[in-house]
Amino acid sequence: MLDQKVLKQINKLEKENCKGCEKIVGLSHKNFASKVCKSCPIGKEIRNLGAKVEITKTQRVLNKGEDMTYEDILFLLRNEVEIQDIFRAVGLTHASFRTYMKRHERDTHGRPLPKKRERVSLERIWSASIVR
Repeated sequence: MLDQKVLKQINKLEKENCKGCEKIVGLSHKNFASKVCKSCPIGKEIRNLGAKVEITKTQRVLNKGEDMTYEDILFLLRNEVEIQDIFRAVGLTHASFRTYMKRHERDTHGRPLPKKRERVSLERIWSASIVR
């Protein structure tokens, strides 16, 4: 669940400072948020508070525990959550987590596993050379 306290702080800052801001008159929300607010100290404070909301999102996914999906695990890995925290939240051992990720053709860090090379038997090489 999102941190309501942080969201209220963001809303309060926007109401008190951004609605009457002369720099954003006539600009769309996308333009003022991406250009004007980056240099504004209030905009910086809002972004810092927004980062706290993102941390809450990863915590919310971790709190799913055994109900976590494969996509949830990849989300946590992309957001640099410790592997140990992930497999403990899911209720697995490290070895079980490694096996689970291998089934999805990933290593424990979420990276794709290298493709297995096909083994060629000597018998197959001999039969191919005799046919020629």
